[in-house]
Amino acid sequence: MKGNGFSYDKIGLPVLPKQTVDYSMIPVLNRYAPFVRLQLLPMTPLERAEFVLIDAYNKGYDEKSAEDKQKINHAIRVSECLGTDEEKIVALFHEGPEEGIIDLEELRDFGLSIEGLNAIEALTSDEKRYPKYSDFINALIESKNLIALKVKKASLLDKNAQILQNSNLEEEEKVEIIKKREIYLRKIDLAIKKIQLENLNEQIALQEAEFNHSL
Repeated sequence: MKGNGFSYDKIGLPVLPKQTVDYSMIPVLNRYAPFVRLQLLPMTPLERAEFVLIDAYNKGYDEKSAEDKQKINHAIRVSECLGTDEEKIVALFHEGPEEGIIDLEELRDFGLSIEGLNAIEALTSDEKRYPKYSDFINALIESKNLIALKVKKASLLDKNAQILQNSNLEEEEKVEIIKKREIYLRKIDLAIKKIQLENLNEQIALQEAEFNHSL
């Protein structure tokens, strides 16, 4: 049989040319075997990010402490509180670099913008850079990265909920811990509102300029 460009085996079935897939555009897929890569390739960046996160945290899962096991659930819950896919991906990995499950270079493979990558870096709490937690919060606010601030707000709210549900803490302890964390939440919430107001004022100014130019 000729004319269709195929060659045939002994029983007459077409021998298809070997299929090759270029994974160089998404290097994070090189973590996985070829069969898994083929499953990941058609996924959206958010779906792929969820897979990578779960896979990373599940390694040695049985040996992890109860606190470590909560981290993956915390990341997913925080992600679900955010609006855009980029915010959700940043939320999934907001503790990833400091936990050592992923680095900034790999995070580029999820299609994050410069603001998204900067958000991950701003959210990475390095004890050498920030000996005090308050120093970290202040630096986060000073970054004026809206994505990072939204993610941190959702993260603090989720951890507050976990503290309230913690049966190992006395009620007085819970109240005291939440009281301290509420200060950080209010500061972050105010910073978010300021940035949103600045962005809105910029948009209004641009629209006014365009309107005046058209007159």
